[in-house]
Amino acid sequence: MTARNTRYRNVSEDSTDEDIHIEDDTIPLSSQPDEDLSNLNVNTHSKVKSYQLCKVKHREKCAAITFTLLTLGFAIITMTLIYVSAFALRHDHVLDNGGSDPDIQNCIHAHLSNGIILPLLDKKTYLYKQLNNSLRVLVISDPDTKVSGASLSILSGSFNEGPVPGLAHFCEHLLFLGNKKYQLPDAFMTYVAEHNGFTNAYTDLGITNFYFQVESDFFFQALDMFSNLFIHPLFNFEYIQKEINAVNSEYELDKFSDEWRLFRLLQLGSNESHPFHQFNIGNTETLNITNIQSYVSSYFYKYFSSNLMTVVLYGSENITTLSQIAELRFGIVPNLNLFERIYLPPYSSLPTFILAQALEQTNAIILVFQLPSFTKYFNYSPNFILYLLDFPGSIGFISSMRQSGLVDDIHVTTQQLVSSTLLKITILVQSKLIFDQKWFFLVESFFSYIQQIRQLNSNLMEEMFDSWKKVNSFKFDYELNGSQKVSSIVSNLARQMQFIHSTKDLLLPPCSLLFNYTFISTTLLSQIKPSNLLIIMYSNEFNSSDNQGWRNLTMNDQYFDIDFVVYPINSDYVSKWDSVNSSAFVLPDDNFIPSILRVEPSLSEGFNPELSLFGSLVIWHLYNSKFSDPYIKFSCILDTSDKYYNLEHYTALQLFKFIIYTIFPDEMYMYQNFYSLSIPIPNYFNRLSLNFEGYSDNILFESFIDKATDILTNSSFLTNSYAYTIAYNMYSNTLANYFKQSTAVDLVIDNFKLLFFPTAYKIVDIYESLQNITKDKFIHYLYETNTNSFLTCFSFGNVDKSLSLRTGNKIQQEFGSDLMISPVIQQLTHLCQGVNYTFSRNNSNSQDLNSVIDVVYQFGSICGVKKLGDSCNTTQLQSYVLLKLLVSIMSTHFFSILRTEEQLGYLVQNFIWTESDEIFLHFLIESPYNSPDYLEERIDHFLLNFSKTLGSIPLDNWDDIISAYNQTILVEPNSFDTAFESVWSEISTRQYQFSRNSQIKDILNTITATEIISYFHMIFFDAPVPRVNFKLFAHHLHQTTQSINTHDLDYDTINIFKQNLNC
Repeated sequence: MTARNTRYRNVSEDSTDEDIHIEDDTIPLSSQPDEDLSNLNVNTHSKVKSYQLCKVKHREKCAAITFTLLTLGFAIITMTLIYVSAFALRHDHVLDNGGSDPDIQNCIHAHLSNGIILPLLDKKTYLYKQLNNSLRVLVISDPDTKVSGASLSILSGSFNEGPVPGLAHFCEHLLFLGNKKYQLPDAFMTYVAEHNGFTNAYTDLGITNFYFQVESDFFFQALDMFSNLFIHPLFNFEYIQKEINAVNSEYELDKFSDEWRLFRLLQLGSNESHPFHQFNIGNTETLNITNIQSYVSSYFYKYFSSNLMTVVLYGSENITTLSQIAELRFGIVPNLNLFERIYLPPYSSLPTFILAQALEQTNAIILVFQLPSFTKYFNYSPNFILYLLDFPGSIGFISSMRQSGLVDDIHVTTQQLVSSTLLKITILVQSKLIFDQKWFFLVESFFSYIQQIRQLNSNLMEEMFDSWKKVNSFKFDYELNGSQKVSSIVSNLARQMQFIHSTKDLLLPPCSLLFNYTFISTTLLSQIKPSNLLIIMYSNEFNSSDNQGWRNLTMNDQYFDIDFVVYPINSDYVSKWDSVNSSAFVLPDDNFIPSILRVEPSLSEGFNPELSLFGSLVIWHLYNSKFSDPYIKFSCILDTSDKYYNLEHYTALQLFKFIIYTIFPDEMYMYQNFYSLSIPIPNYFNRLSLNFEGYSDNILFESFIDKATDILTNSSFLTNSYAYTIAYNMYSNTLANYFKQSTAVDLVIDNFKLLFFPTAYKIVDIYESLQNITKDKFIHYLYETNTNSFLTCFSFGNVDKSLSLRTGNKIQQEFGSDLMISPVIQQLTHLCQGVNYTFSRNNSNSQDLNSVIDVVYQFGSICGVKKLGDSCNTTQLQSYVLLKLLVSIMSTHFFSILRTEEQLGYLVQNFIWTESDEIFLHFLIESPYNSPDYLEERIDHFLLNFSKTLGSIPLDNWDDIISAYNQTILVEPNSFDTAFESVWSEISTRQYQFSRNSQIKDILNTITATEIISYFHMIFFDAPVPRVNFKLFAHHLHQTTQSINTHDLDYDTINIFKQNLNC
């Protein structure tokens, strides 16, 4: 559960329909969307506000409303109240169904479900309704789903917490710890976890969102428990004190993240009186105060009102049943008839500079502009601006800047603050650009490009808009079904419902997007100007002696320990940027849009691919006749011989990945919306993976493959390109920053890989290796990979076998992989049975105060397959099934006892990790309070006590546990992505057990509770499997571990240990 760093909105505290009180920097609006608002009277406290509201049937047609604000201590500000014009308040809110809107004609041929526009391939049924308590509900019926879920979004967040920083986030945590009906802490979490589900929540500035998913058979009970989170929470004092530690642990995790530090700088640059300025995560200092129980209870009962809530239900039942259960479970949530409170934008002193010291080896210039709310103006397509700014193209603005050598990369993003939006242009540069004062010309180039866009005539801009809309419409209609988890679907929709004011647009259909030249030009582009600019200069060199010409960082933030300074931008700079001439960058052109698509009905059963062998080329092919997605995935792995493989070779392949990611957006721009290439470097370090995917327009797909492979294998182009320099710098910075940005858990997991994986390297060695990589060496290693590899590919989708073979042959010809006749299979390290090993080290990040214990048990292979054609070993597979059943019970108890009860740390996990069909069981705890020795002691104590827990489970419950696991393991893949992954994982690990689940079914039919309990005693006590304790001590803790098997976790020590391992 995380306090996120975006978006906000608020609710006035003492509001009535007749008298709306203004507090802080807020502008309230009436809650009655159908009555005339033109004569609304407002009672203000020491403030005078005059404004006029217009009544329209469709809020997106509401004209801009001008108002004047007079406030003591502030200058007179006149602005267009675009921030307010579409904001209807949440008192008896009713969505407009768009029935008579002429703009609905844009969607006249759209696929509808109860007035809601759906994607073309979406066969689910949707229904929107408002309950008697004004809570708004969207129910989704999917008869084929085996997983159900729900989400609740409440218009209350950290802007509502008043004088207690982090109070909203803290309340979100506490709602899971018991209520009047279900009083046990973690009762809901435990229930969904026991039925193969999970739950989580996050707190934003103006919204808190709760969500879960669970097996469909247990959905209604889980839904009752979920709804009661928001009815009479207990706020038990004992758990309040414990949960303060949990929130503080979360804060400690975020404290040294540059992402969070940059967000904190956005807050620090805002008005001090604005809620956005306030620290909002919470920690021991802000929450461990007198009467915290009273504060959190007051916060909940003041703001958690049904009329500010949206709920989404996703289930297998019919729409009527889901609608009834929604009414039953959520119709009883109290309605306080609260009003939404709209905030003014957080910045009033622009243009402003912020200089700040970075933790990492980073140099960034961030241009921030304060714009109207993007979410409120969905139909007017404000995101079209992002398209104009973020377009790569080979000679567009971003590419031209990179090719100039001034910048490494540019990212355009938004930070939604509900009543306004922050447009952020993040420019990664070399330090010399900042300290040699070249940054000024970079900013000047940006404004020159904005001037070019401003001068576009309406016709040309509309042409680009239509092209952008076509791309989005295609993606909307043909997005992969099942590509999102149910929990993500319901969570996103519950949030969207807070901002969308037309029933038909709940799923954000692009056909509803309207081209409005005036809105784009005068409302959005007009605000991207020097006088509305916040510049954040973020570098790790500001505190160095080379900081010449900049002000000293005289300020410090107490929460994130950031050295910074804030001051106005020089007026001469603003004048020069205001008067720049228009640039001549290339503007976006039409994308290739797939047109000949094959959409198949659901026909086939099972997923058994067909094998084709061509010397050193192996192609597995599976035609998709199961799912309606018109899509192709084509993945390949190149296994390089150990003879040609070493540390520099690995480093060169990693550099290759950075180069491709840098150059592809520019060179493959015309394909980028519908086709993609990813290059993961797996844990087998002598392996290169290539994943091509896109829509099943065969002509376009083959064209994409041709151009992509040409780039991948053109070493001269790769090394002569500007991308080589940029990629080299980015990779070098990534390695240099590793120990600054990596958490204690990251370091421990790296230690785990270092011990068990066949070829692993320390980050410091990789960094030194990169310094030795020249362009000639890079080309040499790339050639060795291309010509001394065994190529294995798998194609899945609406693609004929002939196209699969042509694609595989094309890749083989380009890479020249024709020398090896069999792949090299590397083996993981196998430790000695029954031996308890310990590896300990100090946390190399001195700023991270967390310690970690990771107790790892090694179980061997799931199947024990040695070659193609072997069957899965039944004994080994049975052990795996027993372990999975054990962990399905154990993980919830582990979290509940060591996290909720004992509060050992924020991160408390028990999970199975499989790597190349090898099984590892992890017990992992990260703690800012306790040493790894103590954490290990608590894990051992838990295992001893868990034996009693297993013995106390009634026999009927065991049947439910086995049945629940049976349901999850026997379900056929329910989406294109999961089907692909289920087959590709068997191929890439060389297990080839495509019918593995049928064997598991036979095993589950014979397993008893006695077998599970006996297996627990055997693996942990009677005949224990190998165990390794990875201990990472925070720098302020003393290592007390004393054991004959204790090793300092050093690269050379580990290698010597592996070489001398003799069981």
